[in-house]
Order: sequence, then structure tokens, then C-alpha cells
Amino acid sequence: MMADLNSSPQWTTATAGIISRLKEGVTFVLHGMNGNGKTQCAVTALKANCAGGYASRYYRARDINNYLLDMQQDGHRCRAINTLVSPSLLVIDEWEKRFNTEYSQESLSLVIDKRYGAMKSTIIISNLKADKLVEVLGSSVVDRIKETGGLIEFTWPSFRGQNTGGNNES
Repeated sequence: MMADLNSSPQWTTATAGIISRLKEGVTFVLHGMNGNGKTQCAVTALKANCAGGYASRYYRARDINNYLLDMQQDGHRCRAINTLVSPSLLVIDEWEKRFNTEYSQESLSLVIDKRYGAMKSTIIISNLKADKLVEVLGSSVVDRIKETGGLIEFTWPSFRGQNTGGNNES
């Protein structure tokens, strides 16, 4: 049985802090072990953004990769990039499960960079530890994160009742 996320002061504080800054064009990375509410935090922020009348989208990184590849094959990569840049808030979940190719890295970095330039907020979610996360995000994305938002490590136990390290070792 899943615990109530709202009963966690750390989760509530992290979520409220993110929501309070969404209109600033921030980039946050939520990371930590499985089950401690990273995705729920981002979805709560997404719902708050929508309730404020702002367009918001949630994708898994691998789905973005597939979408961009499909659109490139059809000759519509620019339109695909613009679609990912347009919402006020973009949530990208499971960053570590993106395709580990130069095209994937370049495409996702381009999306983050264009969102940064347009002052649009982005939340990236990962189960990776900070040192590995910096490696897989790439220097361009890390610079954007440091400048506008930050890495937020979810260090509290799983809400799913698991005592697991998750995929944190990847």
C-alpha cells in the first residue's frame, strides 16, 4: 500500500518549491531511488500549471526519442522540436532510459536549450545518482539546470513500502 505523499514534509516542500517557480522558465532534475515520489511531484506541478491556464506535457524520454526519429524520417524534425518547446511546462520522465545515441543526446539537448531560450520550464526525472546524472545529461543541459533551477535529490524512503535502492546505480 502506498503511503500518502502529502504526509511527507520533504516531498511537500520540494513540490511547493517547484510549483512556485514554474513561471520563471526553470529547469529542475528530480532524482533518487524508485518510489519516493519524483514523478508524482512532477505530475502535481503539471496539474497546478494546467489549473493556472498554462499548457503542460508529460513524456517519457524514450517516447520523445521515438517521436523525434519518426518525425525526422518524415522530414518534420523542426516541427517536432517546436511541439516539444511550445508547452509552458514539459516533464521528461525516465531520462536514463532514453536512447544512448549521439542523435538522441543532441536532440534532447536541443529541446532543453530551445526551452531555455524561450523561458519555458522543464522537469527532468531520473533514478540516477548525481555523479552519473551529470554524465548522461551532458554539459549543455547541466549548465541550464544550474543557471535556472537545480538538481533535487529525493533522499527519503520509498512511498511504495519498498526498501530498495532502485536503479540508482545506473
